Amino acid sequence: MVDEERPLIEHVIELVERLRISLYALVCSMVLVYILPSGVLRILKIESPAAQPLVFYLMNLIRNYMLDFSKPYLTSLSRILGVKDKLNVKLIASGMFDSFIASFHVSLIVALFTAVPIVIYEMYRYVEPALYPHEKRVIKKYLVASYVLFGAGALYAYVFLLPLTFYIMTWLAVISGAEPVFTISSFFETVLVGIILTGIFFMFPLFFIGLVSIGLVNADVLRKKWRYVVLAMGIITAITTPDPTPITMTLLLFPFIVLYFMTIAIAEKVQASRSTIENARQGNL
Repeated sequence: MVDEERPLIEHVIELVERLRISLYALVCSMVLVYILPSGVLRILKIESPAAQPLVFYLMNLIRNYMLDFSKPYLTSLSRILGVKDKLNVKLIASGMFDSFIASFHVSLIVALFTAVPIVIYEMYRYVEPALYPHEKRVIKKYLVASYVLFGAGALYAYVFLLPLTFYIMTWLAVISGAEPVFTISSFFETVLVGIILTGIFFMFPLFFIGLVSIGLVNADVLRKKWRYVVLAMGIITAITTPDPTPITMTLLLFPFIVLYFMTIAIAEKVQASRSTIENARQGNL
């Protein structure tokens, strides 16, 4: 049952309060990684320096993982590309604030997975009184699925996509006769943007399911037009990925194709359920 209507000013006050809580969560999450020592990770049985600020320990952790080109799939790629010498990247601070900007990007990455759930929860609580029980169930499912898919995309970007992108960009710099030297701020900005874009890209199936659930798109159309959808997504990935070769684009497009066909199966069930509900309503008239 939808709650009774309240005065507009009460809605505004509640919205401001929930936005304030969301802002506090984001700021606190970002500030904590500067204040807390990396030694707190020992609680999770992760060896780390006791006195080093957590954000700089995470920066070194990310840098070492991203630029470690000894991973099995990268060494296999080296043999294919005929790379004989070890590729090394040098990160530099080209300006006084480069390192701080880089650490800010890392704190944003941390906030994505610690504070954003709080933001989503606060926004849901704001609209919850206006929702019917069945609408609440649907929205909760969508929110959980969105966060899971975004997290899966972010993990995929971190583990596979970004290391491969940095490897290829380094290889292109070397074969062009240049020394691979990148600024630390641009490096971590690429990590942040790559994680966000890949996470959002993994959420695209929910967009199609949403269109089917409200009746704007038929599930049969999604199945029949899959080639056009894949082509469109291929063009989008070609534009958004910094790697000029088709390798990174393919690695980003492949999981989307898998998710897309899973989406079709789910959309067909959603459409069948929607048809059943509509038929039941018509029968009661």
